Amino acid sequence: MISAYRERFAAIGARFVLPAHADLLRAVDKSQTTDLARSLGMVVPTTLTASCSEAIPAAVRAMRFPVVLKPRSSEESTAQGRMRATGRPRYARDDAQMQQAFSELRQTCSSVLVQEFVEGTGAGYFALMNRGQLRAEFAHRRIRDVHPTGSGSALRESVLPDPKIRHFSLAMLRALNWHGVAMVEFRLRDDGVPVFMEVNGRFWHSLPLACSAGADFPALLARMAEFGDVEPPSPYKIGVRCRWLVGDFRHLVEVWRGRPPGYPGVFPGRWTTLLAELTPRLGTFHDNFMWHDPLPELGDWIRFSQQLRERGFQRGLV
Repeated sequence: MISAYRERFAAIGARFVLPAHADLLRAVDKSQTTDLARSLGMVVPTTLTASCSEAIPAAVRAMRFPVVLKPRSSEESTAQGRMRATGRPRYARDDAQMQQAFSELRQTCSSVLVQEFVEGTGAGYFALMNRGQLRAEFAHRRIRDVHPTGSGSALRESVLPDPKIRHFSLAMLRALNWHGVAMVEFRLRDDGVPVFMEVNGRFWHSLPLACSAGADFPALLARMAEFGDVEPPSPYKIGVRCRWLVGDFRHLVEVWRGRPPGYPGVFPGRWTTLLAELTPRLGTFHDNFMWHDPLPELGDWIRFSQQLRERGFQRGLV
C-alpha cells in the first residue's frame, strides 16, 4: 500500500528504502518468483496455478500427492479496495482433501498455487540490499516454528548462512534489483539441496534474534533512509538464541491438537515438545520480554487473548 502511493508520501518529505514498485509486485507474486528462481538455476517444487473462480484444472488434479496449496500472494486487494490476508497453506494427500482445501481458500483469495510437498526443514536468508548490492546479512537455525507444519519460528539460533542458500538468495535479490530488507525462504532437503519457496520483501518475524546477535537491521535501514547508504556492520555473533514466548505457546497448542488433515511431513510428539518448552536454557534472549521493561510481553499476551476471542466470535457467527 505504501509503495503504491509512494509519490504522495514523497511529496510531504517521506524517505523510502524500497525497490521499484514493479519489482516489489514481482517479489510478492509467488508464481513469478518461482519462475525467476527456476531461471536462476534453483531447484523449485513442481508448481501449477489455479483460479479460485473456476473448477480445479485437470493438470492440477493429475499432480502427484501429497501437495501444498497456498494463496498466490499473502495479501491481496478486494473489490472494495481493501487489503486482506489470504491465509495459511493447506495440505492434501488425495483428491478429496484437495477439493476441501480449494473450498476453504476460495473464501480468502482469488488464485492458488499448488506445489508438490517438499520434505525438509525451513531455512532462510535475511539481507539488507542497496540497489541489488549486499549491505548486511543474517541466518538462523529454526528450533521450533509457531506452526509445526512450517511458519515463522518461535525459538531459533543464529548461524552462519548456508553457502548454497546464500548464493541463490543473492542471485534472486540482485535479479530483482532489491532495495531494502528481504527474506528468501527455502526448504532444505535431507540431502542438503535447498528448494526455493518464496521471497518476503519486508522485515521478518524473527528480527529480534538478529538484533540480539548484533545485526541491527532496523538501525541500518534507518541510516540508509537518512544517508543513502551504510557501511557493512561487524560480523554478528553465532550461537545466540531468541524465543517468542507467545509463539512457543502457540506451537505447543498446535502440537497438542495433532497432525493437520493432509499434512504428510514429520510432526513433533506432544510430551517431548512439552518437556523441551519447560526446560530453560540460560542466556536465551526473548522477542518481547526484558526484566527492566516487561510491558511489551504483557501486551503481546493481551493481544493474543483478544485474537482468540475474536476468532471465537467469528466462528459463532458462521
